[in-house]
Amino acid sequence: MIILTVEILLWVILALLVICFALILYLIIRRKVQERRKRAAKEYIEKTEGLWEAFLLEGGDFNEEQVPKNKSEIMAVEYIFLSYIQNMYNEEVSRKIGEFSNKYLLNYYEKELKGKNWGRRINALYKLIDFRLVELVPYIEGLSHKQKSKEEQFLLLKIYSIFNKDKFDQIILSNKYSFSEIEYKQIFSLLDESILLQLTNRLDEMQLNAQYALIDTVGYIGNIEFVQILEKLLDSKNSEIRIRSLKGIEKMGLVKNLELFLPFVTSPVWEERLMVAKVFLHVPLKFTLEHLMILLKDSNRQVRQQAASTFSNFPEAESVLNNDSLSPVLEDSLNVVQEMITRRL
Repeated sequence: MIILTVEILLWVILALLVICFALILYLIIRRKVQERRKRAAKEYIEKTEGLWEAFLLEGGDFNEEQVPKNKSEIMAVEYIFLSYIQNMYNEEVSRKIGEFSNKYLLNYYEKELKGKNWGRRINALYKLIDFRLVELVPYIEGLSHKQKSKEEQFLLLKIYSIFNKDKFDQIILSNKYSFSEIEYKQIFSLLDESILLQLTNRLDEMQLNAQYALIDTVGYIGNIEFVQILEKLLDSKNSEIRIRSLKGIEKMGLVKNLELFLPFVTSPVWEERLMVAKVFLHVPLKFTLEHLMILLKDSNRQVRQQAASTFSNFPEAESVLNNDSLSPVLEDSLNVVQEMITRRL
């Protein structure tokens, strides 16, 4: 029995050694293949970099030598194109890269999209965006794998936002996918103002993360139509939407109707009081002085400090401080205002 056990152990050891040898051999071969591809890609780049510069930047003619003939050369073309996109991007370069890719790289990326390897599919989706492979857009919804990963869903939505606005609207409003605020912001930042405007008019149909991201996105656009939409959102039952709308209006610096903001001076939500103190920076002090005085006595320290900062930014603030009729209750806050004014001098 013991002899049998030793024999089995020897066979197990031998099997493990064979497996280890095969693994080492595989890694060596794989490394050699990678090194060979890198050398081939480097040779292609050295051979064609002048041709690409002439073609993409100087209006030179296209040379058949630039057409990649294998995977190594496709990798080299990817490297060249990404270098131009990241460092020397303009519409003409983008157009030429798109034309070349749709003519010579389409079949390669179509196969990658249909493959089972997740990493290759993701790479192909990124290249579809970078190289504007518009002819692949109709194919991406019918990818062979049924379950798309979260990253694939995100890239698909990003692709539709660029190349198929109707499909994008359909998906974003159907709440088919769910993403983080940051991911939604990345997508919304790619959209034209007209598309953003259409989406803000249907804000309540979206998921909350999408709503928050859209409000933050339009807050960076100084468009009067977006101000009007954000003003309407000040009546929202959701305090986070109200806060972000106040923040967006403050960033734009466009306050058309002061009356809309006065209720926030005494809001039970301290973040709303903080934001309205910031908004008052964009309104003449004579219209907000009474309300800033209330905010200077606020129970929240951050609100008091913001009110003091807003107050101190006005040229007439110092003369107001010298008014004997100001309440002694405000003494500490007014001292803060005076310090801020002094530091600015």
